Amino acid sequence: MAMALNYDQSTHTTCAYLGFQGSISTTNEDPPATLGDQLLTLLFLLINKAENPMLLPALASWLWVEHLQHGNHGSAKALRKIQADIGLMDPYLNQNKPVSKGRSTGIAKQPVDFNSIHSKIVLEHGYLTKGMSEFLTDLFPSTRNALAAFRALRFPQSQQPGQQSVAYQIQGELEEHVEHMRIRAKAELQHRDRMLSRINVYFQVVS
Repeated sequence: MAMALNYDQSTHTTCAYLGFQGSISTTNEDPPATLGDQLLTLLFLLINKAENPMLLPALASWLWVEHLQHGNHGSAKALRKIQADIGLMDPYLNQNKPVSKGRSTGIAKQPVDFNSIHSKIVLEHGYLTKGMSEFLTDLFPSTRNALAAFRALRFPQSQQPGQQSVAYQIQGELEEHVEHMRIRAKAELQHRDRMLSRINVYFQVVS
């Protein structure tokens, strides 16, 4: 996704260029919405706030955090399945279960296919190291700097608006939104790091 913004201070209008890769459907069903599609939809829903050029970057920060969270959820689910297949936690999970003497469970434990599991671990490692961490680490400082620069441009010290000004309120809402997204991104990146640590342990088990 590429974005370029041009703000005209004399008219308080913003011209924007948004470039993104669309999705193509090979069936009669509608193709899934890409991040760019979702960003345009959000922009139309918040058209009353479109005067502020930082609306697009603020909305994009939310979409990227949602994208990261969705990816983390899928990887966490896959890693739980891998953990169950390897049986790493079996002793811990079974230590408090009552054991029936002389009674068979009737369930034969299947042999572990380490080659298949290794391939699944490599796949999840690839998902978690595709550059999202580096991108988001740089995204929020730059977005916050841009918000501060626009605040100084739009509301110079000599012309500070009242706090009831609509433009002033929108600016404050965007700054709060980006800060909230930064906190969410930090939590998701920490989750990602924990999963990568687990993957390193899994690699040692199946190697």
